[in-house]
Amino acid sequence: MIHSTNGHSKLVWCLFVVAVASSSFLSLGHRGSNAQTAKLGPVAYWKYTFPGPEAIGASQLTIGPQTPSEADVRFYGLVTAISSSPMPGAPTIWTVQVQEMLSGPPLSGSVLVKRQALLYCSEATVEGGITVGGQVVVNGNYGWNNSPDVWLCGPGDQWGSTYYIRKSSAGDITVEGQFEFEDTNSSQGYPPSQTNVRVRIRNMGTEGVTGTVTLYANNVQVGSKSFPDTGQPLPPTYLTSVWVPWNLGSDSGKLENIELKAAAQIAGHTDVNPVDNIYTETVSMYWANYQLTQDAYRFENQGYQAIDFWQDMRDLLPYMNPANFGQVVAHIVGYVTEWGGHCLGMSATSIIYRDHPELRPGSYSTTYAIPDSEAWPMIRKYQRNQFLVLPRTLIEGFPISFDASREFTRSVDLLNKSIPKPAELSLTPASNRGGHSVVVYKAARTAAGYILFVYDNNYPYDQVPTRARMATVSSSGLFTYTSGGNSYTHFYAHDVNPLTDDVVAEAAIKQAREWQASKNLATIFVGSPVEPMMVDAQGNRLGIVNGQEVREISGGQMWHLGSQTFFALPQEKASSIRVTALPTATVGSTMTLAYTASFGDNSLLEVSFKSVPINANQVYTTLVGTDASSVDSVHLPGGGTFPPDIVEVREHVIFEIYLPLITKAS
Repeated sequence: MIHSTNGHSKLVWCLFVVAVASSSFLSLGHRGSNAQTAKLGPVAYWKYTFPGPEAIGASQLTIGPQTPSEADVRFYGLVTAISSSPMPGAPTIWTVQVQEMLSGPPLSGSVLVKRQALLYCSEATVEGGITVGGQVVVNGNYGWNNSPDVWLCGPGDQWGSTYYIRKSSAGDITVEGQFEFEDTNSSQGYPPSQTNVRVRIRNMGTEGVTGTVTLYANNVQVGSKSFPDTGQPLPPTYLTSVWVPWNLGSDSGKLENIELKAAAQIAGHTDVNPVDNIYTETVSMYWANYQLTQDAYRFENQGYQAIDFWQDMRDLLPYMNPANFGQVVAHIVGYVTEWGGHCLGMSATSIIYRDHPELRPGSYSTTYAIPDSEAWPMIRKYQRNQFLVLPRTLIEGFPISFDASREFTRSVDLLNKSIPKPAELSLTPASNRGGHSVVVYKAARTAAGYILFVYDNNYPYDQVPTRARMATVSSSGLFTYTSGGNSYTHFYAHDVNPLTDDVVAEAAIKQAREWQASKNLATIFVGSPVEPMMVDAQGNRLGIVNGQEVREISGGQMWHLGSQTFFALPQEKASSIRVTALPTATVGSTMTLAYTASFGDNSLLEVSFKSVPINANQVYTTLVGTDASSVDSVHLPGGGTFPPDIVEVREHVIFEIYLPLITKAS
């Protein structure tokens, strides 16, 4: 009897079909020539397939000796056969070759997808037009009803309203340029011979996709990676980035003008526009065997004091050309002094110890193993000694023009030597105030510009767990690097070699003395919360008034480094020094004032005033002496005076610690 309600109707059909199936069509335990196999991971399930409806007037049914656990599955596949029957309640069965699993247990091989139109799964969605040879996406339940097949219904939804088999439109992805490069293998210390290439893939289709991107260098496969990294399908319109590892080969070397190609492929179905699945660009890589876990220091850079800066600088300043004073001082801060730290000494010694391990202190097998207490003496020495430009830099001024291509080529020349070696990079900001030093151990020339992979002593390896440090130069020549909160816009590449005394040093001293004998130069240093002023005999000024620079003395130069101010001007124009304490000067504030006066008789007058007490808004003056007998004291408000702590006349000499060419020939 068929009841009038829909629920009862379904129940009666259920009883009818089960009865028919039980009495007429089941044959247990038989395995004939129509046996097929479906796979769930490594487990195989044998199932018997009855002849098609043409032979026995019924649909295909399957029975297996093992029943897998029930689980919802979703996958892409290719339809290889379709079986159905006009008999009421008979199932429709699609034989589907699994191409890509989207969720659920990992099916493989051919599976049967089943639906009964008037019984279980009757409300499942079956899109029209599905044919043999077509691609489909299936959302069903694997193992329901004690069957190792996929049903378009399940224990939580027996009518199948949430399940479906639909036509799968062909996918469409595109690979977007340009490549990016980065060292991200922190577990191995960022070995120079390994890098990672960032490939960007966008889903242009209408369904979520996964796939694989393969990297080729001159058409030889060098790496591959699945996308997206999450393992979940990439939704339509979404962009994902995949870092593909690229092993460059040897510990050091070069790969020039490599055609680097990324080819992406969708898993499970065809791409409607495969032409845009490939991106190619020409890349060159240069690298030296410099290991961050062996050749760099494990501790970070340390600081420096203003008065120490002056003491280190005072013997060098008299040899500067006044016309280039500002630029020279700025770069000397980056090269010679320890203003803000010992970056140059750390960079230089790390390179030297790599090339000359016998020079390491103690018996340490790596620079990384040297404790800071034993490393600092040599770091400080090289901080001063290894000034890496020509002596004429001190005499004629620093070459202030910056050419990114030139400096990149200098870096590559060192990395590209017969025995590749890292280079020291001296960095300066746009203001030319201050500087920094790093080691470049790998360089890349790409479509986007240049990349410099560096060891930065502000960031020891132990403190940089995610990636190695990089500086970049855009295709337009814009240099970008940030360290310790400072941004740098220029870089200069230098070779580094061990110190030695030789005839080059003697020639440098002679050259400097000859230049000094022909010049009369005064250099002045003032440091503290004050506004300093130089005044010549005619009352012309060079300095700061109410926060504004005044430059009235011809040939005079002025430069600021933090709260320190430097002056350089012809000796005959250095008449007096006038200093006004700022309103911010508090009780107990002091200033440091020092100057050197150079004379044609090859002698030098050095005068220093340390810790002169100052009060807010008060004026302090002193005359610039011409010899030891004419040195003035600092005149204090109210009539008092403050005497110098150093008055010394001596022969000009560039200390050995400042000579830039005390190096072995490279």
